[in-house]
Amino acid sequence: MANNIYLGKSNNEDVVVGPFIKPLVIAEVGVLAFGDVDRGMAFVDVAVEIGLSVIKFQSFTAENVVGSEDKYWLERLKQRELTMEKFLQIKKYAQSKGLICFATTHNEYDILELVKRGMSIIKIGSGDSNNTRMIDMALTTGNPVIVSLGLLKREDRFRILEKYRNFSNQIIFLHCVTLYPVEPKQAALHVIDEMREFFPEYNIGYSDHTIGTAVPLASISKGVSVIEKHICLDQDKVSPPFESMDITVAITPKEMKKFLNDIDDVYDALTVKEDESVFKKNTSWAQKSIIARRDIEEGAIIKPDDLESRRPYHPEKGHISIADFDGVSGKIASELISKGTFITKKHFK
Repeated sequence: MANNIYLGKSNNEDVVVGPFIKPLVIAEVGVLAFGDVDRGMAFVDVAVEIGLSVIKFQSFTAENVVGSEDKYWLERLKQRELTMEKFLQIKKYAQSKGLICFATTHNEYDILELVKRGMSIIKIGSGDSNNTRMIDMALTTGNPVIVSLGLLKREDRFRILEKYRNFSNQIIFLHCVTLYPVEPKQAALHVIDEMREFFPEYNIGYSDHTIGTAVPLASISKGVSVIEKHICLDQDKVSPPFESMDITVAITPKEMKKFLNDIDDVYDALTVKEDESVFKKNTSWAQKSIIARRDIEEGAIIKPDDLESRRPYHPEKGHISIADFDGVSGKIASELISKGTFITKKHFK
């Protein structure tokens, strides 16, 4: 069984993920800061306002991610580039607001530098899920490492999970389908079941790329420890600074707030033990007693078709539950039982 993993403090409270803890929601900003520190800080303000404890960005320099020959992607990433220095400004602001803040960097040496400069959680995206060198380097820091497993075939996913079994107290794997957006029928949440069955020592989470919140809510029933969900600012749905795949799968602050409340409800529904007292008050009017279907003469054997069920059921009045029908049928009537009478023990012997 997986152990709890400590991720840091948010608002002076420990943030821990584990198998018997409500899933942690990571608000995924992704590239939507678009290199703007003020936009990044606006995301932090939103996260604080709606009660999140963890927020994540992508922080990178385009040249550290893409080779010089790929001009298209260099230009595309330049529009979304959030440099390390800019990210650290946002991170400092987030910490002042009580938030845990970290970033995906897409470069192994940038990971080490950010950890050196105070980043407490490392995130490795699906594009590097087969990059064992990066994962190995991240693990050497001793910090918690979260790895999304999108883009991997089943056998490759199993190979990665097998390789890092000895680091299950440090590493968290997220099921992910790397499409934008993912249709619900493509989400393949059964993969979470499979990972938890064959590798029970890991905390398994879900990184969501679907539209809305139905699928990530469903993932709670699979026992996930972490849910990563994209968030955008309200105006981004209408007029984003740049086009981005992240916006297509992101939810607004209002939707994120509802998502958090829905998670509370779903988690409670799955984990809170049954409380029989809550329905006892409805037992009397909803359940049925045994009554006489016709007049039954004194001394007659009570036949099954002499009886039928009727509401209410009041045991304090001596009513006999229809569940005890066999205990009445076949008995001898000790007195005349008029049609419609609620049968009690005094009526038979």
